[in-house]
Amino acid sequence: MVESFINVEGNFTVEDAFWTGKLAAMTLPQVDQLLQSYRNDVAGWLTSAGIEPTPERIAIADKAFHAQPATTLKAMAQSVIETTSQPAYLEDVNAVLDSGIPMHLFAGERSRAGWHVPESVLRRAASLTVQPGVGHVMMLEAPEKFLGLVARLLQP
Repeated sequence: MVESFINVEGNFTVEDAFWTGKLAAMTLPQVDQLLQSYRNDVAGWLTSAGIEPTPERIAIADKAFHAQPATTLKAMAQSVIETTSQPAYLEDVNAVLDSGIPMHLFAGERSRAGWHVPESVLRRAASLTVQPGVGHVMMLEAPEKFLGLVARLLQP
């Protein structure tokens, strides 16, 4: 029932999970404190991510930071680390690739070099799209361009 899927800078390996690894190792009060710091200085968070803090971007990021509690972030982080740490994880990824469902990889130009996608996955992916001039949060940096590129990947 799935025609294809797009992985946008997904965590293929534990080495990819730099932010989630940090969150997974924190206590829940520490995750909550970090989330509160992001909520209290959205413009600062954007700037530290290399994103110009325009009013639109601040509003979108602020909404995202308020959309979930620290418990959700902690659970997500633990799940990513647990899943990608399993010895059979890449075998499972390969099984998906062998299923005939096209997998498209999507990265930002500024973050692509640090994305640890195994060569076997790169070779077998249906495509690799690198959005120019953006980093890991391309959907916030250039949302119209991001959506246009995603729409192109969804074309039969």
